Amino acid sequence: MSFTYTSGATNTPYTMTFNENTERDILVVGGGGGGGRRGGGGGGAGACIYHKNRILNGNYNITVGKGGSGTSTSSSNGKTSGSNGENTQFIKNDGTGKYLAIGGGGGHGSALPTNKTGGSGGGLNYGSLRTPTTSLLTTNNFFHNSAVGIVGGSSYNNSGLVSPEGCRGNLGGQQIQDWKGGGGGGAGSVGKNHGIESSTDDGYGGDGLEIDITDVNGISCWRR
Repeated sequence: MSFTYTSGATNTPYTMTFNENTERDILVVGGGGGGGRRGGGGGGAGACIYHKNRILNGNYNITVGKGGSGTSTSSSNGKTSGSNGENTQFIKNDGTGKYLAIGGGGGHGSALPTNKTGGSGGGLNYGSLRTPTTSLLTTNNFFHNSAVGIVGGSSYNNSGLVSPEGCRGNLGGQQIQDWKGGGGGGAGSVGKNHGIESSTDDGYGGDGLEIDITDVNGISCWRR
């Protein structure tokens, strides 16, 4: 069963009912951030939450977050950063079993604001720096009713989970040279820095993360 964003100002809502105990794997992904302009960075991927072998019973509410929009402004005096993606949530109607994936950070443009918190960070541009490293990632995800953070480009996990389970996101890359925005962070790795074309700083977005929810690796939590 899959549910995607189709319409709505911020998200598309769904409901589903299990009339008896049913084992399911749960995959929840926030909307990706939009890209920036004037040498702007790429948008970050929404947080990627995956939890296997959960027993579901009852009524559940699902909201699937919309991806953030890129900016149409090119003026250095305007808003040149992309918008954050919207959040995605899976929760039982009694408020238990909450999974909340925060949307990805918008890519930075040449104008402020320079810090945009998200499930993964947007790429940085025009002198904006990853300081502190936690400023571009969120601490507000929920994994099976527990608030969890993605700190410094790492992934949430515990001793009871096996990769790729957990809550994942990564920082965006930085510009090394003016007007070359960094890549947005992905669920699998940080976004690449961007420098002169002959360097290894190529500005690509962070890697995705293959998910085996269909028993075949092929569904990816990816960056926008």
